[in-house]
Amino acid sequence: MRASFSTKRIVYLLYILVFASYSFNASLRVPTVQTDTTDSSAFHPLQKGIPRRLIFVDTRYSSINELPRLVRENINNTIGIYSQYWKNETKPNIWFLGDEACYTVIQEQYPDLLSYYLSETFGPYKSDICRAAALHQRGGYYFDNDLEVVQAMTAMTPNVTFIMPTMRYNNEYFAPNTFIAATPRHVIIEKTLDVMYQNYRENRTTEEKIMGPINLWQGYVSASAGYCTTANSGCNAFWSIFNLTQVNLEKNKELYSDIPRRKGWGCCCNYIIHNLELGQIYFWSRFLGSSGSCRFKGGKTADDID
Repeated sequence: MRASFSTKRIVYLLYILVFASYSFNASLRVPTVQTDTTDSSAFHPLQKGIPRRLIFVDTRYSSINELPRLVRENINNTIGIYSQYWKNETKPNIWFLGDEACYTVIQEQYPDLLSYYLSETFGPYKSDICRAAALHQRGGYYFDNDLEVVQAMTAMTPNVTFIMPTMRYNNEYFAPNTFIAATPRHVIIEKTLDVMYQNYRENRTTEEKIMGPINLWQGYVSASAGYCTTANSGCNAFWSIFNLTQVNLEKNKELYSDIPRRKGWGCCCNYIIHNLELGQIYFWSRFLGSSGSCRFKGGKTADDID
């Protein structure tokens, strides 16, 4: 009887220890973050960073095939360059968002912005909201449809989680949002969505039509407060913020003097995004004839050409 009692007591004590150990370990587990699993093949199996997904937005159309011919050709150039760059690794996934897809992703990621998206009449502002929601949900490489890729710009190491160019205007920084790369649910994109919502709620918009770049920069400043003593220090090694800059070659004639300047009409045919330290141009901010800010001589744009 005494041996039987001891055996029962030992079994009971072991049960208590196992249960306590399980409860303690469970309390230490990091909660599972819901991530988007759509098109999981777009993630390189060895890469934990920015997904190999190319994102394009135009709320006037439902697919790339509906876009004007020159815009389609420019997007296909982007897809071709990145596909070639990643040819031995994985095919990039292509995600185009028209109005319906934008509605869905905004509703899923930041429903408080949906009413502002629906009431917004300025197309680029609608795209600003959509691109941020799309990057927040799935992550990837976002490109403006008129951004002309010269060579692929990607994360240099798998540890990089965010890339964007910067530009100084009137001695202030802002973030041209023509190209953004981010991991899903990145804090900078999250803060950018917060800034957009606050600006809409308080009716703070800008007459200069650059709300997107301003919001993105403010989102970065807000996010960097947890990491940096100053927003301009670039102190977070996982964010590639100050490596890429946008400059106007017309006003910087000493830069890349061997590169012919473009002979279009408008303010912005000769803006580039580059890495000055490496001496590498990655993008023309607009392809020739893309819009009113970079028209063909004579005034025509991609919208005027079949």
